[in-house]
Amino acid sequence: MGALAHVVTAVSIAVAIAGLTVAAPMAAAQDTNIRRILSPEETRQCICEQAEIEQLQAKVAETDPIQQEFDRLDKIIENARPNIDTSDPAEVDSFRRLYNRREELRLQLQARRGPYNAQLGGMVNSYNARCANARMLKINVDAVTANPNACAAQ
Repeated sequence: MGALAHVVTAVSIAVAIAGLTVAAPMAAAQDTNIRRILSPEETRQCICEQAEIEQLQAKVAETDPIQQEFDRLDKIIENARPNIDTSDPAEVDSFRRLYNRREELRLQLQARRGPYNAQLGGMVNSYNARCANARMLKINVDAVTANPNACAAQ
């Protein structure tokens, strides 16, 4: 390789290195979605809070007789609604009774689940504020999930 080729190669390498040092800070400055990494304790708290949220969601979603009856009436009402003969008072009255019964069941479910839903909303808001947009190291996640008593220490 001639002397000119060595100079051109050296200049190309220098330009490439200079470009890397300039490009890296610019890329970091453009990334507005930099998320912090949670500490091992913060990771444990987030994973345990997520498990608690899932348990409460399961409790709220439990199938019970009231929910089953509500779902049954809801299907009947939705299927019957477009076919009601509004000129037949007996048919309108029958539909109204079904509808009112469904509303009674909805209110019972709402009263029963209201406290859970309020608690769940607060837990989800707290989790989202602290954990949802943060990063967790896999080693910390694995340590928490491997320890059956990790969430008992809360």
